[in-house]
Amino acid sequence: MTQTVLDKLGGEEALRELVEHFYDLVEARREGARIVRLHMDGHGIAATRAQQFNFLSGFFGGRQYYKEKHGHMNVKLIHEHIPILEKAPKIGWA
Repeated sequence: MTQTVLDKLGGEEALRELVEHFYDLVEARREGARIVRLHMDGHGIAATRAQQFNFLSGFFGGRQYYKEKHGHMNVKLIHEHIPILEKAPKIGWA
């Protein structure tokens, strides 16, 4: 039996811990303030944490939670509501 990346990470529980730790850092560090603001314009960080877990589970070879809910795993479509600029606007950290 071939192990998936998710298996090698330690399964869903380990992935959930990884996602939670990542977003804990994003919220705690000033470098993450812009990402936090972007997500607050959407569904908030709690929803982002859940969606990130759902996406990465499927991406790493586990259950396709994101695809089951949204019908695709297209990263470009997922982020189409976010304007992509040639140069990021200068904004404060907090």
